[in-house]
Amino acid sequence: MARVGTVPGNESQETFIVSLTGAGIDIRREVSASKLALVMNVIMGNDPSEGVTSQTHNVGGPAGPARVSLREFLDEARAATKPDQIVAIGHYMALHGRKDTFSRDDIKAHFQSARERLPSNFPRDFSTAISKGMIAEDHAKTGQYYVTKTGVQAVERRFGAQR
Repeated sequence: MARVGTVPGNESQETFIVSLTGAGIDIRREVSASKLALVMNVIMGNDPSEGVTSQTHNVGGPAGPARVSLREFLDEARAATKPDQIVAIGHYMALHGRKDTFSRDDIKAHFQSARERLPSNFPRDFSTAISKGMIAEDHAKTGQYYVTKTGVQAVERRFGAQR
């Protein structure tokens, strides 16, 4: 895999070349960092059918695959605490909104779109998600954050599902 560069129009989103070769197959594709993370997850032996899926659920029929709403994603991820919800919203934006980074205001807007109550102490909860290593600031873009590998794993494992 080689780092290619940036996606036109979004200089902060790196792309990578993924190639697959074998008996009768030779595929080479340029993918975003978030898609690369999904591919690497599978290659490293993680079962994508466990936990929260990164793909939309295909219900078939003439309309095609069904889309997953943010509300459904939060419920499926079992993101019960506000810091967990912040992480899940960030991951949802990367998977379904094709937005690898987000601002604090982006997260607040998504709370509203999911009809989820905004945290009463948003700065504290956002800071908690950072201190747990589940989100981090993008040092190339001040005020922009991304979901870390730890955060993605927490969402996929449904935040421990202990609730």
